[in-house]
Amino acid sequence: MCTQKGLLDNSVMYLQVISHETCHLFYMSHCVFFDCLMNKSRSVAEAMSQPLYLCPVCTRKLQKVLRFPSVVQYLKNILHFLHQLVEAGISNRQLTDTVMWFEHCITVTESKPAVLTQTKSID
Repeated sequence: MCTQKGLLDNSVMYLQVISHETCHLFYMSHCVFFDCLMNKSRSVAEAMSQPLYLCPVCTRKLQKVLRFPSVVQYLKNILHFLHQLVEAGISNRQLTDTVMWFEHCITVTESKPAVLTQTKSID
């Protein structure tokens, strides 16, 4: 029998796996710098213990590939998506922690916009 908690955990797991594998489609390798969505895992339990967000290094890699102009806008878009999941009833401790992390990141980046929102081409 499938429980509500099981469905929520599976939804977050699917989101995590799809996000991780999508980053590979953009030629991102496994992260060795910080706790990150792109960390390598050897088991489902290990994968589920990893965060639902990219570290600063991987965020910059994704920004370079996708050429989005503002890290702050990227963070706000992700946060908006996460809020929609919570409003739809897809929420657990990991998702709640991720929402709080993105809110914190937005606060920090908005306090230093000249450093974090403008990027230079490093081609």
